[in-house]
Amino acid sequence: MSDDRFTLMSPGQTRKASPPVPAKTPPAGASRERALGNAFLGKAYTTISMEFDGTDLIVYGDGAEVLRTSAQSGRPVVLREEDAKATGANPVTDTYMNDKRFVGVKDYGPIPEGAYTFRPSGIERYDFGERMKLQLGGVFGAGDVTVQGRKIHAGDWGTGRVALTPNGPLRQGPFGDVSKRDGFYLHGGLLAGSSGCIDVGGDFDEIAELVQGYPKPVTVTVRYRNVPPVVGVFTGASGALAYGRAQLQHGPSVGLGAEFGAGGPRALASAGYDLVLQWAGGALRAGVRLDVPFTDQSAFVRAGVGGGLDFRLFRPLYGRLVGGYSWDLGGPDPRQGPELGGGLRLDLGRTRWEALYQVLRPAAEQDQQVHQALLKLGFRF
Repeated sequence: MSDDRFTLMSPGQTRKASPPVPAKTPPAGASRERALGNAFLGKAYTTISMEFDGTDLIVYGDGAEVLRTSAQSGRPVVLREEDAKATGANPVTDTYMNDKRFVGVKDYGPIPEGAYTFRPSGIERYDFGERMKLQLGGVFGAGDVTVQGRKIHAGDWGTGRVALTPNGPLRQGPFGDVSKRDGFYLHGGLLAGSSGCIDVGGDFDEIAELVQGYPKPVTVTVRYRNVPPVVGVFTGASGALAYGRAQLQHGPSVGLGAEFGAGGPRALASAGYDLVLQWAGGALRAGVRLDVPFTDQSAFVRAGVGGGLDFRLFRPLYGRLVGGYSWDLGGPDPRQGPELGGGLRLDLGRTRWEALYQVLRPAAEQDQQVHQALLKLGFRF
Protein backbone atom coordinates (compact mmCIF):
# COMPACT_ATOMS: atom_id res chain seq x y z
CA MET A 1 0.00 0.00 0.00
CA SER A 2 1.05 3.63 -0.30
CA ASP A 3 2.73 4.60 2.94
CA ASP A 4 1.52 8.17 3.50
CA ARG A 5 3.66 8.98 6.47
CA PHE A 6 3.72 12.26 8.38
CA THR A 7 4.53 15.32 6.29
CA LEU A 8 4.83 18.96 7.34
CA MET A 9 3.13 22.07 6.10
CA SER A 10 1.66 22.42 2.58
CA PRO A 11 2.11 26.11 1.78
CA GLY A 12 0.62 26.12 -1.73
CA GLN A 13 -2.63 24.34 -1.08
CA THR A 14 -5.39 26.90 -1.52
CA ARG A 15 -8.59 26.73 -3.51
CA LYS A 16 -8.09 28.48 -6.84
CA ALA A 17 -11.68 28.83 -7.96
CA SER A 18 -14.97 29.09 -6.12
CA PRO A 19 -17.79 26.83 -7.31
CA PRO A 20 -20.11 28.45 -9.83
CA VAL A 21 -23.89 28.14 -9.61
CA PRO A 22 -24.74 24.44 -10.09
CA ALA A 23 -25.75 23.34 -13.55
CA LYS A 24 -29.04 22.12 -12.09
CA THR A 25 -31.15 24.24 -9.77
CA PRO A 26 -31.21 23.00 -6.16
CA PRO A 27 -34.58 21.87 -4.78
CA ALA A 28 -37.25 24.55 -4.36
CA GLY A 29 -36.81 26.68 -1.27
CA ALA A 30 -33.15 25.77 -0.80
CA SER A 31 -30.63 28.58 -0.89
CA ARG A 32 -27.38 28.31 -2.86
CA GLU A 33 -25.41 28.36 0.40
CA ARG A 34 -27.41 25.45 1.77
CA ALA A 35 -26.93 23.57 -1.49
CA LEU A 36 -23.17 24.04 -1.39
CA GLY A 37 -22.85 23.17 2.30
CA ASN A 38 -25.12 20.12 2.48
CA ALA A 39 -26.26 17.15 0.46
CA PHE A 40 -28.24 18.98 -2.24
CA LEU A 41 -25.29 19.68 -4.51
CA GLY A 42 -24.32 16.01 -4.75
CA LYS A 43 -27.92 15.26 -5.74
CA ALA A 44 -28.14 18.19 -8.16
CA TYR A 45 -25.89 16.63 -10.81
CA THR A 46 -26.47 13.58 -12.95
CA THR A 47 -22.71 12.97 -13.17
CA ILE A 48 -19.85 14.08 -10.92
CA SER A 49 -16.28 13.34 -12.00
CA MET A 50 -12.79 14.55 -11.15
CA GLU A 51 -9.42 14.93 -12.83
CA PHE A 52 -5.95 15.22 -11.32
CA ASP A 53 -3.70 16.90 -13.89
CA GLY A 54 -0.44 16.97 -11.93
CA THR A 55 -1.11 20.42 -10.49
CA ASP A 56 -4.80 20.63 -9.57
CA LEU A 57 -7.70 18.39 -8.71
CA ILE A 58 -10.63 19.56 -10.84
CA VAL A 59 -14.22 18.60 -9.99
CA TYR A 60 -16.83 18.49 -12.78
CA GLY A 61 -20.62 18.47 -12.44
CA ASP A 62 -22.36 17.32 -15.64
CA GLY A 63 -19.20 18.20 -17.56
CA ALA A 64 -18.81 21.75 -16.20
CA GLU A 65 -16.00 22.70 -13.82
CA VAL A 66 -17.34 23.13 -10.30
CA LEU A 67 -14.18 23.29 -8.16
CA ARG A 68 -10.42 23.46 -8.68
CA THR A 69 -7.87 23.03 -5.91
CA SER A 70 -4.12 22.57 -5.66
CA ALA A 71 -3.14 18.89 -5.33
CA GLN A 72 0.07 16.87 -5.14
CA SER A 73 1.16 13.25 -5.40
CA GLY A 74 4.58 11.71 -4.77
CA ARG A 75 7.31 12.62 -2.32
CA PRO A 76 9.04 16.04 -2.50
CA VAL A 77 12.45 14.55 -1.72
CA VAL A 78 15.90 14.18 -3.25
CA LEU A 79 15.92 11.47 -5.92
CA ARG A 80 17.60 8.16 -5.27
CA GLU A 81 20.61 7.76 -7.54
CA GLU A 82 19.21 4.70 -9.33
CA ASP A 83 15.90 6.45 -10.04
CA ALA A 84 17.60 9.52 -11.49
CA LYS A 85 19.78 7.37 -13.76
CA ALA A 86 16.85 5.23 -14.95
CA THR A 87 14.86 8.26 -16.13
CA GLY A 88 17.59 10.74 -17.03
CA ALA A 89 16.21 13.07 -14.36
CA ASN A 90 18.23 15.91 -12.88
CA PRO A 91 19.21 14.90 -9.31
CA VAL A 92 19.69 18.57 -8.36
CA THR A 93 16.34 20.03 -9.44
CA ASP A 94 13.91 17.08 -9.78
CA THR A 95 11.88 15.24 -7.14
CA TYR A 96 9.18 12.54 -7.26
CA MET A 97 6.30 14.95 -6.64
CA ASN A 98 3.86 15.22 -9.57
CA ASP A 99 6.44 13.72 -11.95
CA LYS A 100 4.95 10.95 -14.10
CA ARG A 101 8.38 9.48 -14.84
CA PHE A 102 8.30 7.95 -11.36
CA VAL A 103 4.79 6.43 -11.25
CA GLY A 104 6.33 2.95 -11.15
CA VAL A 105 8.42 3.68 -8.04
CA LYS A 106 6.61 2.17 -5.05
CA ASP A 107 6.10 4.48 -2.06
CA TYR A 108 8.06 7.33 -3.68
CA GLY A 109 6.42 8.13 -7.00
CA PRO A 110 3.06 9.79 -7.70
CA ILE A 111 -0.17 7.98 -8.43
CA PRO A 112 -0.07 6.27 -11.87
CA GLU A 113 -2.06 7.64 -14.79
CA GLY A 114 -5.40 5.98 -15.36
CA ALA A 115 -8.98 5.95 -14.07
CA TYR A 116 -10.01 5.39 -10.44
CA THR A 117 -13.33 5.41 -8.64
CA PHE A 118 -14.56 6.05 -5.12
CA ARG A 119 -17.96 5.95 -3.44
CA PRO A 120 -18.99 9.08 -1.52
CA SER A 121 -20.44 6.78 1.15
CA GLY A 122 -16.90 5.49 1.78
CA ILE A 123 -15.48 8.89 2.79
CA GLU A 124 -13.90 8.90 6.25
CA ARG A 125 -13.88 12.17 8.22
CA TYR A 126 -11.61 12.89 11.20
CA ASP A 127 -12.14 15.43 13.96
CA PHE A 128 -9.31 17.46 15.48
CA GLY A 129 -8.43 14.89 18.13
CA GLU A 130 -8.34 12.06 15.61
CA ARG A 131 -6.17 14.09 13.25
CA MET A 132 -3.70 14.81 16.03
CA LYS A 133 -3.60 11.14 17.01
CA LEU A 134 -2.92 10.09 13.42
CA GLN A 135 -0.39 12.83 12.84
CA LEU A 136 1.56 12.35 16.05
CA GLY A 137 1.54 8.62 15.42
CA GLY A 138 3.21 9.33 12.09
CA VAL A 139 5.79 11.63 13.70
CA PHE A 140 6.83 9.00 16.22
CA GLY A 141 6.66 6.02 13.87
CA ALA A 142 3.67 4.37 15.53
CA GLY A 143 2.66 2.43 12.41
CA ASP A 144 -1.08 1.81 12.88
CA VAL A 145 -3.22 3.67 15.41
CA THR A 146 -6.80 3.00 16.45
CA VAL A 147 -9.25 5.63 15.22
CA GLN A 148 -13.03 5.24 15.13
CA GLY A 149 -12.68 1.70 16.44
CA ARG A 150 -10.29 0.38 13.80
CA LYS A 151 -6.64 0.39 12.84
CA ILE A 152 -5.51 3.14 10.47
CA HIS A 153 -1.99 3.71 9.24
CA ALA A 154 -0.68 6.76 11.11
CA GLY A 155 0.14 9.84 9.10
CA ASP A 156 -0.98 13.16 7.75
CA TRP A 157 -4.44 12.30 6.41
CA GLY A 158 -5.83 15.73 7.21
CA THR A 159 -9.57 15.99 7.81
CA GLY A 160 -10.39 12.83 5.89
CA ARG A 161 -9.73 10.33 3.15
CA VAL A 162 -11.42 7.98 0.71
CA ALA A 163 -9.92 4.94 -1.02
CA LEU A 164 -9.34 5.13 -4.78
CA THR A 165 -9.93 1.88 -6.68
CA PRO A 166 -8.29 1.48 -10.12
CA ASN A 167 -10.91 1.19 -12.83
CA GLY A 168 -9.02 -0.63 -15.56
CA PRO A 169 -5.31 -0.82 -16.42
CA LEU A 170 -2.91 1.84 -15.17
CA ARG A 171 -0.37 3.44 -17.47
CA GLN A 172 3.19 2.27 -16.98
CA GLY A 173 6.05 4.72 -16.53
CA PRO A 174 9.54 4.48 -18.05
CA PHE A 175 10.62 2.03 -15.34
CA GLY A 176 9.25 0.21 -12.35
CA ASP A 177 5.92 -1.63 -12.29
CA VAL A 178 2.66 0.15 -11.51
CA SER A 179 0.91 -3.20 -10.99
CA LYS A 180 2.87 -3.58 -7.74
CA ARG A 181 1.43 -0.35 -6.36
CA ASP A 182 -1.77 -0.14 -4.35
CA GLY A 183 -3.37 1.58 -1.36
CA PHE A 184 -4.28 4.80 -3.21
CA TYR A 185 -6.36 7.48 -1.47
CA LEU A 186 -7.72 10.94 -2.02
CA HIS A 187 -7.06 12.75 1.25
CA GLY A 188 -6.31 16.00 3.02
CA GLY A 189 -3.24 17.03 4.98
CA LEU A 190 -1.03 19.80 6.26
CA LEU A 191 1.81 19.38 3.79
CA ALA A 192 2.37 18.94 0.07
CA GLY A 193 3.16 15.50 -1.26
CA SER A 194 2.34 11.89 -0.47
CA SER A 195 3.59 8.36 -1.03
CA GLY A 196 1.35 7.88 -4.04
CA CYS A 197 -2.04 9.27 -3.00
CA ILE A 198 -3.69 12.50 -4.15
CA ASP A 199 -3.25 15.12 -1.42
CA VAL A 200 -5.64 18.08 -1.58
CA GLY A 201 -4.54 19.69 1.68
CA GLY A 202 -7.14 21.77 3.49
CA ASP A 203 -9.80 21.45 0.79
CA PHE A 204 -10.80 17.85 1.50
CA ASP A 205 -13.85 18.88 3.53
CA GLU A 206 -15.16 21.01 0.69
CA ILE A 207 -14.75 18.15 -1.78
CA ALA A 208 -16.44 15.73 0.63
CA GLU A 209 -19.40 18.09 1.05
CA LEU A 210 -19.58 18.60 -2.70
CA VAL A 211 -20.20 14.89 -3.37
CA GLN A 212 -22.36 14.27 -0.31
CA GLY A 213 -25.58 12.62 -1.36
CA TYR A 214 -24.26 11.60 -4.81
CA PRO A 215 -25.48 7.99 -5.17
CA LYS A 216 -23.03 6.70 -7.78
CA PRO A 217 -19.25 6.07 -7.83
CA VAL A 218 -17.17 9.12 -8.69
CA THR A 219 -14.56 8.63 -11.42
CA VAL A 220 -11.17 10.27 -10.87
CA THR A 221 -8.97 10.46 -13.97
CA VAL A 222 -5.24 10.94 -13.47
CA ARG A 223 -3.48 12.50 -16.44
CA TYR A 224 -0.28 14.53 -15.98
CA ARG A 225 -0.63 17.58 -18.21
CA ASN A 226 1.82 19.95 -16.51
CA VAL A 227 5.55 20.26 -15.94
CA PRO A 228 6.50 18.88 -12.51
CA PRO A 229 7.22 21.58 -9.91
CA VAL A 230 10.70 22.48 -8.75
CA VAL A 231 10.43 22.02 -4.99
CA GLY A 232 11.34 24.93 -2.73
CA VAL A 233 13.10 24.98 0.61
CA PHE A 234 10.08 24.57 2.91
CA THR A 235 8.27 21.89 0.91
CA GLY A 236 11.58 20.04 0.52
CA ALA A 237 12.29 20.30 4.24
CA SER A 238 8.87 18.82 5.00
CA GLY A 239 9.61 15.89 2.71
CA ALA A 240 13.02 15.34 4.29
CA LEU A 241 11.52 15.24 7.79
CA ALA A 242 8.51 13.16 6.80
CA TYR A 243 10.34 10.48 4.87
CA GLY A 244 13.87 10.66 6.28
CA ARG A 245 15.21 11.54 2.87
CA ALA A 246 18.14 14.00 3.07
CA GLN A 247 21.74 13.68 1.93
CA LEU A 248 24.69 14.17 4.26
CA GLN A 249 27.62 15.40 2.19
CA HIS A 250 31.06 16.82 2.89
CA GLY A 251 33.96 18.23 0.96
CA PRO A 252 36.57 20.95 0.50
CA SER A 253 36.22 24.42 -0.97
CA VAL A 254 38.71 26.96 -2.28
CA GLY A 255 38.09 30.63 -2.95
CA LEU A 256 39.66 33.82 -4.20
CA GLY A 257 38.58 37.32 -3.33
CA ALA A 258 39.28 40.56 -1.58
CA GLU A 259 38.55 42.22 1.70
CA PHE A 260 38.27 45.85 2.68
CA GLY A 261 39.03 47.29 6.09
CA ALA A 262 40.97 49.94 7.97
CA GLY A 263 44.24 48.55 6.60
CA GLY A 264 43.10 49.01 3.00
CA PRO A 265 42.06 46.41 0.41
CA ARG A 266 43.79 43.04 0.32
CA ALA A 267 43.56 40.11 -2.08
CA LEU A 268 43.25 36.79 -0.30
CA ALA A 269 42.75 33.07 -0.71
CA SER A 270 40.38 31.03 1.42
CA ALA A 271 40.30 27.27 1.93
CA GLY A 272 37.73 25.37 3.92
CA TYR A 273 35.92 22.11 4.57
CA ASP A 274 32.13 21.84 4.93
CA LEU A 275 29.60 19.34 6.22
CA VAL A 276 26.28 19.76 4.33
CA LEU A 277 22.81 18.36 5.02
CA GLN A 278 21.12 18.64 1.63
CA TRP A 279 17.41 18.24 0.91
CA ALA A 280 15.23 19.09 -2.07
CA GLY A 281 15.26 22.87 -2.28
CA GLY A 282 17.65 23.67 0.55
CA ALA A 283 20.57 22.75 2.77
CA LEU A 284 22.14 23.38 6.16
CA ARG A 285 25.90 23.61 6.36
CA ALA A 286 28.68 23.92 8.91
CA GLY A 287 32.41 24.17 8.33
CA VAL A 288 35.83 25.60 9.03
CA ARG A 289 38.07 27.81 6.89
CA LEU A 290 41.47 29.50 6.74
CA ASP A 291 42.05 32.91 5.07
CA VAL A 292 45.52 33.94 3.92
CA PRO A 293 46.40 37.23 2.11
CA PHE A 294 48.37 37.06 -1.13
CA THR A 295 50.70 39.84 -0.01
CA ASP A 296 52.07 40.64 3.42
CA GLN A 297 51.21 37.35 5.12
CA SER A 298 52.38 38.91 8.36
CA ALA A 299 49.22 41.08 8.30
CA PHE A 300 47.02 38.18 9.38
CA VAL A 301 46.15 34.54 8.99
CA ARG A 302 42.53 34.04 9.93
CA ALA A 303 40.67 30.93 11.07
CA GLY A 304 36.90 30.76 11.10
CA VAL A 305 33.99 28.49 11.88
CA GLY A 306 30.50 29.01 10.58
CA GLY A 307 27.32 27.69 9.12
CA GLY A 308 24.33 28.74 7.11
CA LEU A 309 21.13 28.02 5.25
CA ASP A 310 20.82 27.58 1.49
CA PHE A 311 17.42 28.06 -0.16
CA ARG A 312 16.43 27.53 -3.78
CA LEU A 313 15.84 30.65 -5.85
CA PHE A 314 15.51 29.13 -9.31
CA ARG A 315 16.27 25.53 -10.24
CA PRO A 316 20.04 25.02 -9.46
CA LEU A 317 20.50 28.59 -8.17
CA TYR A 318 20.35 29.01 -4.40
CA GLY A 319 20.50 31.94 -2.04
CA ARG A 320 22.75 31.68 1.01
CA LEU A 321 22.56 33.12 4.52
CA VAL A 322 25.75 32.62 6.54
CA GLY A 323 27.10 33.40 9.98
CA GLY A 324 30.05 32.40 12.13
CA TYR A 325 33.03 33.50 14.15
CA SER A 326 36.67 34.13 13.19
CA TRP A 327 40.04 34.75 14.86
CA ASP A 328 43.19 36.40 13.53
CA LEU A 329 46.00 33.97 14.28
CA GLY A 330 48.76 36.52 13.78
CA GLY A 331 49.54 40.05 12.71
CA PRO A 332 50.34 43.24 14.59
CA ASP A 333 46.77 43.76 15.83
CA PRO A 334 44.96 40.37 15.98
CA ARG A 335 41.19 40.61 16.30
CA GLN A 336 38.25 38.30 16.56
CA GLY A 337 34.50 38.50 16.34
CA PRO A 338 31.31 37.29 14.66
CA GLU A 339 30.61 37.22 10.93
CA LEU A 340 27.39 37.73 8.99
CA GLY A 341 26.67 37.67 5.28
CA GLY A 342 24.96 36.14 2.28
CA GLY A 343 25.44 35.14 -1.31
CA LEU A 344 24.54 32.80 -4.14
CA ARG A 345 25.31 29.15 -4.88
CA LEU A 346 25.10 27.39 -8.24
CA ASP A 347 24.64 23.65 -7.60
CA LEU A 348 26.13 21.48 -10.35
CA GLY A 349 25.93 18.26 -8.38
CA ARG A 350 29.35 17.26 -7.16
CA THR A 351 30.72 20.74 -7.80
CA ARG A 352 29.27 24.04 -6.61
CA TRP A 353 30.17 27.62 -7.39
CA GLU A 354 29.54 30.21 -4.69
CA ALA A 355 29.66 34.00 -4.57
CA LEU A 356 29.78 35.25 -0.98
CA TYR A 357 29.80 38.64 0.69
CA GLN A 358 30.14 38.94 4.46
CA VAL A 359 31.01 41.42 7.18
CA LEU A 360 33.49 40.40 9.85
CA ARG A 361 32.80 41.85 13.31
CA PRO A 362 29.56 43.55 12.11
CA ALA A 363 28.74 44.98 15.56
CA ALA A 364 32.16 46.60 16.01
CA GLU A 365 33.14 50.19 15.31
CA GLN A 366 33.65 51.04 11.66
CA ASP A 367 37.45 50.80 11.73
CA GLN A 368 37.16 47.33 13.27
CA GLN A 369 34.93 45.98 10.51
CA VAL A 370 36.20 44.01 7.54
CA HIS A 371 34.09 43.46 4.42
CA GLN A 372 34.93 40.34 2.46
CA ALA A 373 33.92 39.24 -1.07
CA LEU A 374 34.79 35.77 -2.31
CA LEU A 375 34.23 33.54 -5.34
CA LYS A 376 34.48 29.90 -4.25
CA LEU A 377 34.49 26.46 -5.82
CA GLY A 378 33.35 23.58 -3.65
CA PHE A 379 33.39 19.79 -4.08
CA ARG A 380 30.97 17.33 -2.43
CA PHE A 381 31.24 13.64 -1.69
